[in-house]
Amino acid sequence: MGYEDLIPDFNDMQELTDEIGRAKAQLINVKANIQALQATLIKEALTNTNHWIGGKQPSMSYCKEVVSVIGNTDIDAEELRELVLVHAETVEKLAMLEGLYQIYKDKFDLYRTISANERKAHF
Repeated sequence: MGYEDLIPDFNDMQELTDEIGRAKAQLINVKANIQALQATLIKEALTNTNHWIGGKQPSMSYCKEVVSVIGNTDIDAEELRELVLVHAETVEKLAMLEGLYQIYKDKFDLYRTISANERKAHF
């Protein structure tokens, strides 16, 4: 194996860059979906008297700490869990893709260093 084997395939790097972009877009989308659902659930908690505690509207603190995490019903909780799971999977995928891209960059940098040292040795 020569040091030329360190050169990453630039088409692979371009595809990886595209995949990173798609993962970042998905991450933005899932964060927006979580925030939209949380806003809807908080609004429901504040306006629907069925969710009020002791006949009183819940505090904003309660809404942010409880309703935005578990919702108002079991269905809400499941919907939030699913979105949080998608978020976690997307973060994991993005981290792995960015790690792979860094490996490609490091391999290319190593190739450049070895190549430069070899040229320097021939003079």
